Amino acid sequence: MSGFMRGKGEGTVETGKHGKHRGRVMLDGKTVVGPWVIRKADAIPALRQKLASQDARSDPGQPLSIFARQWLQTRLASQLSPTTKELNRLMVQKLEASMLASRPINAITPAEVARWQNTLPSGAYSRRNASATLNLILKAAGNPTRATLPRLPEKDAHLLAPSDRTAFYALAKTREEKLILYILAMA
Repeated sequence: MSGFMRGKGEGTVETGKHGKHRGRVMLDGKTVVGPWVIRKADAIPALRQKLASQDARSDPGQPLSIFARQWLQTRLASQLSPTTKELNRLMVQKLEASMLASRPINAITPAEVARWQNTLPSGAYSRRNASATLNLILKAAGNPTRATLPRLPEKDAHLLAPSDRTAFYALAKTREEKLILYILAMA
């Protein structure tokens, strides 16, 4: 017999006609199926994440800190890059130390999320990563509340010096190229 055999209760992977895969497991006499995923290796982690979110939905009084830890374990089991796993770990640690940590996961309101966002450091990337992680956790728990993602700062345009503009203009061969460079230089 060739192939990999999973242990009892670990689930199996099925492939649909469209080529996508999903995990399937029997729990208490009922079949639970995960979402369709593109890669076969992602089918069981996606099923585990679905089961974890169902556990949270069955216990709406579970604190955010406990659910975030469970969510993190399912994320670390999936095939994510090491930097994404480390970022998720850091964001969950921030959430565990926040004012939302003891709140029941399904009782968190948009006003509480906004107050929490105001306590975050001022760095745009840090605020955005923390808010996005909270959104993933709330979505997995079935809570419709979402944090608004702060906009990232726009990068300043790099203007060319007049001598560089004339050098680029000299490189242009056709009239259209010269016109485009002229318009860009005037902007």
